[in-house]
Amino acid sequence: MSWEESASGGQARRLRRKGHVELWLVRAMANGMREGVSTENILRGLEAQLAGVGGASARALHEAAGSMLRDVEDGRSIVAAIDRNCADLLREETVAALRQAEGSGRIADLLPVLLRQIKERDSDRFGWRRALVFPLLELFIVWAVCTGMNAFVLVRYEMMFNEMLPWVALPGWWMVCRVILRFLCYAVFVFGAVFALWSFGSFLMSLIADVRPGILRRWVLSRTAALGRRRRRRCELAFCRVMRVLLAAGADLPEAAETAVELSLSRRIRRCGLDFAQRVRAGELWDEAWQLCDMGTPLTSWAMRNAMARERPAQAFDVACHVLQRDVTRRTKRLRALVAPALLCVTSLMVVCCALCAFGLLALLESVVVGVEPGQGLLLLLPALAWNPGDSDG
Repeated sequence: MSWEESASGGQARRLRRKGHVELWLVRAMANGMREGVSTENILRGLEAQLAGVGGASARALHEAAGSMLRDVEDGRSIVAAIDRNCADLLREETVAALRQAEGSGRIADLLPVLLRQIKERDSDRFGWRRALVFPLLELFIVWAVCTGMNAFVLVRYEMMFNEMLPWVALPGWWMVCRVILRFLCYAVFVFGAVFALWSFGSFLMSLIADVRPGILRRWVLSRTAALGRRRRRRCELAFCRVMRVLLAAGADLPEAAETAVELSLSRRIRRCGLDFAQRVRAGELWDEAWQLCDMGTPLTSWAMRNAMARERPAQAFDVACHVLQRDVTRRTKRLRALVAPALLCVTSLMVVCCALCAFGLLALLESVVVGVEPGQGLLLLLPALAWNPGDSDG
């Protein structure tokens, strides 16, 4: 398989669906440089492959590929062309790593590491969303049905009960079920409205302030207190990933740590990462500095000590990424195992309350009007409830 075939195929459909510009560009560069293809031919092949791919992200990368090709033909380097034409399409750590690799002459060594990191980040991002699609869709459908029942059907049932039996008060269990149903309907509506406003605010901020969508969410979460160990591990994983690509690009350890601190939105990571960089610059061993900064797990500290003996910091942060990734995946599965049943419980409670409010009131009318036990004469009661006095001849 040629490098052009390995960079195309199913990824074109994926780019059109999700806009993975970064994955497409880095994959094309990594495959082309591995096969010994010149930079001009890589960009020509990338431009030709993107010509038939739909989507705004694909069109933006197609235009950027043409501009980068002209810059490279004019004598600029590939990293300078990327920085000039499509830096806004890539993540900050990717651009910083490419700049560092250009200065150290290690672009070919950086690209495989960068490609693997993009794939890992992509699986983290969409694995959680795929797991919650069906429960949220089910909750939305049930909410729509129950809201319609609560707003139209149950109101008519209540009026019918008061008209037919004005001397009988509504039972307490019916009022409790009605209150629970109203509360759940309003709560789901408020949750959906907040989520919609949050998403719209992030998108609007990305247009006004020229930042990536999702930056508002990360900015707010970085300034909220105690979000749990999962949030802490995710921030540490992001820090270690930036360190891994920068060290693979040829940066020294303090410089990589300072760059990772600048790219982090977590106050704790900025504080601990800056402390780590200062301790290393002061001459401390970087495995001891890592332990004193209170980041990672005991297994990552062991990986740091083991790599310190061989003087391989890049390998240490590579192992730390794998360890933290497993920890984040385990905590995500545990949280997902709690969230999905919780959504199912809310959905079931809404269905039960709606059913009790609707059919329980009919059974009560049956028992009072017909004079039989609830459930025995419902078929006889329904034609009587549907009878209109205006239809009679007398």
